Amino acid sequence: MTAAISVVVAAPARAEQRVFDLPAQEATTGIPAFAQQAGIQILVSESAARNRRTAEVVGEFSIQAALERLLSGSGLNVLFQDAHTIVLAPEVRGTASSTELEEIVVTAFRRDELLQEVPAAVSVLRRSNLKAKGAQDYRDYLTTIPGVNFTQSASSAMRVTIRGVSDGIGGTDPLTGIYIDETPITESFTATLDPSIYDVDRIEVLKGPQGTLYGSGSMGGTVRVITNKPKLDALEASVHGRFGTVAHGDQNRRVDGVLNVPLTARSMALRVSAGHREDAGWIDDVARHEKDGNTVDKSDAHAQWLLRPGEATSILVSFLYQKERAGLPFFHDFALPEHQTARAFRQSSESQARLSSITLEQIWDEWSLTSASGYLHKEGTNTSDTTNAVRPLLSDLANVDLGPTEGTGLRTDSSLTSFTQEVRLASRGEHRVDWVAGVFYSNNTSDFPQTFDFSQAPSTNGVTSGAEFYSSAQRYRARQIATFGEATWNVTEQLSLTGGLRAFDVDQRNVLSGSGTLNGGATVWQQQASNSSTIQKYLLKYQPRPDRMIYAQAGQGYRNGGPTGGFPHTACAADLAAIGFATVPSQFGPDTLWNYEIGSKNTLLEGRMALNGAAFYIDWSDIQNAISLPCGFGFTTNAGRAASKGAELETSLTPVRGLTLTAGVSYVDATLTRAAIGVPARDGDPLPLTAKWSANVSAEYERHLGRNVQGFVRGELNYVGERWNMFRSNTARARLLDDYATVSMRVGLTSGAWSAALFANNLTDERIVSFTPGTNYEIVGSPRVVGVDVTYDF
Repeated sequence: MTAAISVVVAAPARAEQRVFDLPAQEATTGIPAFAQQAGIQILVSESAARNRRTAEVVGEFSIQAALERLLSGSGLNVLFQDAHTIVLAPEVRGTASSTELEEIVVTAFRRDELLQEVPAAVSVLRRSNLKAKGAQDYRDYLTTIPGVNFTQSASSAMRVTIRGVSDGIGGTDPLTGIYIDETPITESFTATLDPSIYDVDRIEVLKGPQGTLYGSGSMGGTVRVITNKPKLDALEASVHGRFGTVAHGDQNRRVDGVLNVPLTARSMALRVSAGHREDAGWIDDVARHEKDGNTVDKSDAHAQWLLRPGEATSILVSFLYQKERAGLPFFHDFALPEHQTARAFRQSSESQARLSSITLEQIWDEWSLTSASGYLHKEGTNTSDTTNAVRPLLSDLANVDLGPTEGTGLRTDSSLTSFTQEVRLASRGEHRVDWVAGVFYSNNTSDFPQTFDFSQAPSTNGVTSGAEFYSSAQRYRARQIATFGEATWNVTEQLSLTGGLRAFDVDQRNVLSGSGTLNGGATVWQQQASNSSTIQKYLLKYQPRPDRMIYAQAGQGYRNGGPTGGFPHTACAADLAAIGFATVPSQFGPDTLWNYEIGSKNTLLEGRMALNGAAFYIDWSDIQNAISLPCGFGFTTNAGRAASKGAELETSLTPVRGLTLTAGVSYVDATLTRAAIGVPARDGDPLPLTAKWSANVSAEYERHLGRNVQGFVRGELNYVGERWNMFRSNTARARLLDDYATVSMRVGLTSGAWSAALFANNLTDERIVSFTPGTNYEIVGSPRVVGVDVTYDF
């Protein structure tokens, strides 16, 4: 028996009558025999099936009725069930009664698999984990995964980096792909949509390049937000409220709700979730006398409609809306006491996003077809303080001297429309050769207009306006088409070999116009770029025992190139010559990397312990570098090389009933091995925003207290080591960010439909610095938050 039983013959309706002839027997043989006669796929770990027996099933029954008979008295029940797969797990009578780890189903390789069966480093946060962490957005949960770093700058640009694959923040395309279900949502110019995670099933973090299945941007890895889907057979509702007090600030408030309604018997259902949160600020703007100004208000709604006209066909239509308004950035000025900033111009940002998707799935006897269409429209406005930079320019060019309390800002309006379409075919079950193949298409348009805002500078009235002084507009378009596939040859029951390939073609166009006094009149630049290539993946998986697995892989990742943008060659000719360029290249190419990895996954102590580890070496070449020149302009080119090597270890254990222990640690040594000309870096510099050491430890204890009451207590420690904000040799701006360790606690009760908990995040009020541009301020994380969570399930 393998560690996961998976047998597929057909995809019949669950109500269809079938003839079964199964005697009572060991579950290790009874479950695969049932799967064969029923023509369905069943996944169950070897440790869960060991020392259990299945009941006799003889006669004509529906598959659902036969399955209930089979499992009667076995101590197994259905953990997960859809049109594709049934997952079995040990029965849990109350959350504190089981000593076996809960099975986790993931779709990292574009098929349903048990996490312990996936030959790759995948970290999973389930809804219960996210709730226990008090997590609300990327910042809260990605920073708790060892080896993963999340950084957000003042301009709302964000970076998620994995395994040290980092070139800093801003100036180049992302290095980690982000998905909501089947739809990629990664953005280049602004912060990627950060969805509400109240009604999610899990977060999957795939470490290492995922280029063959997930494409451009997944060089360091991929983050997948998997939402809960409509249920066809259950009327459900849930409401949730949270109230918390922020150290050095005010109070947080949040409310969420979910409603699941079957519309027709086992064929149509609707699921709707919505929420609103108000995050209090704790940073004071002493120049403008604004207290607790870094507030965040966020509202969201998500509707999903599922139609299943037959057991082999499903149609899922989804619409997500989100609106966010933020006050001051999370700035602390070096020259001021903690939790204080001083800005002459009042900064703020707001955005709204609409994500629509349609996913079609059709199952046949031996393979399945999936079509995923997605359309994202996102708009945003961000204002930043430019007073110190613009003050002398106004004096020189417009003869305006700003008063001491006047301020100027730069207003950036952004708009993104993105259409994606993927169609893929995949084999079902276990064959001598398992495969998945598909095509991917995307068409993105980004508009990026900017203008100065002089509304808080009365001295400019009647002299010049922000638009007259300077404005610009950029339109960037990118079209991509790719084909991809992976095939796995199951040489024996223990050994399999996988090969993957992705071929892609990208066309881009960039139009940048500028006008105003500062620009010296009207200008227009147009650039085009195109590139095409292929990337590869090779994987070996060896499973000497059902609960032991080792794997080795070599895989590529890539990031799209693009046009260089507008550039005044005459004004910057001397600066270009000084770094060896006669002219600026019209485009820069994709950068690529090879990841070499060996790992192991182990289920120990009769299913009570999981121990997973991996070691890796990454060779990153033709790195995209943003080069800044003394003339005030810059461009992106390909040069330089880097290497990242390290190891990861994750474990979870249930030593006694009710007690769950988890731990993870990551070591990453990522350095520049060949610096690029014109980049302020030297060979041997650590790659920016990469901590050598990071770790996470948690303990949770649950106990039955009587009369349908469960009590629980949880503690968590998260550690992130020192890391540089940029290349160390940039001596004028490089800073070594301090390491930090945060402690979170949660204690509560569950009784029937009710659950309530007291929580404390960052209990010790640890000072967290996530980034600094190295000038006069740093970006800080949340201080201690203490509060209460209440949930009622109808």
